[in-house]
Amino acid sequence: MIRQLGIFLVISDQASFTFICATFYNPFSGASSQMIACPTTPCDGSTCCNNETLVINVSTNQTQCGQQLPPDPVYALPACPTVSCQQCGSLPAFFKPNPLAPYPVGQMTYTYSINVTNCCMVADWDCSRNAGDNMGFQVNDGSGAVAQAQQCPNVDSTKKPEMFPFLCGNDKVWRFHGHTFTNFACYVLGTGAC
Repeated sequence: MIRQLGIFLVISDQASFTFICATFYNPFSGASSQMIACPTTPCDGSTCCNNETLVINVSTNQTQCGQQLPPDPVYALPACPTVSCQQCGSLPAFFKPNPLAPYPVGQMTYTYSINVTNCCMVADWDCSRNAGDNMGFQVNDGSGAVAQAQQCPNVDSTKKPEMFPFLCGNDKVWRFHGHTFTNFACYVLGTGAC
């Protein structure tokens, strides 16, 4: 970019004026204009540009132009947990045929997740077979039933107050509502009964 600089020279002999115009060229690179932000401190100690109000920063006890935000704080990220979540054995291994024969066996489905608060493995479940079937579900601890329910068309871990998800404890043992168990069963009490 070349910037043109003009110089006008006036010569006078008192009777006439002679104008001499000379133009010089000055090569340079860069922007043809420059924007300078108004200073945050007053120019002469008491005047701010752009109609900014003169204020006193109570943190520094210095005068400044207008209200200014402090820089954004930078916070450290929380440390990642070093505890690994426990893993229990295969939950379907505890599924046994109906202890109350002659009922037909139902179908169990599982949805696993991790409780991020306590790093506990959670297994939500569903006991069902065909639409309209009246289903039964029972959890046994070796000496009898810990929990038992029947509902249409399914029984699942959300059916309160007697049904809950299976939880894997810190000792890597599955529990049902706080109880250890030996097996559970899903069975059809009646077809088309719903």
